[in-house]
Amino acid sequence: MLKVLVIQTLKKYEFWVESLASRQGLVAAFLSFTLWRTYSDDLQAQTIWLPLLTPVAAYEGRIVASNLLKGNHRKVERMAVPTIVFTIPPLAAVGLLEHAAQQKGLNFKTTHEDTSGWYSSRRVGEESAGFKVLIENESDRVLGAHVIGPHADELINVFALAMQADIPASRLKHAVFGYPTLGSDVKYML
Repeated sequence: MLKVLVIQTLKKYEFWVESLASRQGLVAAFLSFTLWRTYSDDLQAQTIWLPLLTPVAAYEGRIVASNLLKGNHRKVERMAVPTIVFTIPPLAAVGLLEHAAQQKGLNFKTTHEDTSGWYSSRRVGEESAGFKVLIENESDRVLGAHVIGPHADELINVFALAMQADIPASRLKHAVFGYPTLGSDVKYML
């Protein structure tokens, strides 16, 4: 019996961009998320949240094709999928928002800063730049990352990879990245 994927679009979910973005008149961006329910043969529902994005559709398409050709053997897995708003400067996010982590009762620390004065922003003349990163205290895992500024669209992939591979924040902090890039700033964001 084939699995049935039911797609239910949720109401727009507000991604709040801190006051540093309001300098450019950019106050908030709205991202649309989708609730995916994968039903097994015995109709037990497993809820998985994935955004409506092209890479997610390609991932899910591979699973559907594999299940059609080789039998029902693969499931959609929970993963950290970055979302990006291609504005100037770009906005990017992956994982949980702060209020969502609080609602889940997670014990975490938040690091955030306006990075417009950092060299990586000054060298390209960007006046609106910053980040917020959520790190769970017990496990040291990255729960979420939110970035605005030059190359945020690339930097968010570092955080997504750390979340996918379960790389602890303390280990990510000691990674060596090329300088002067936003990757080299990761250690100061954790």
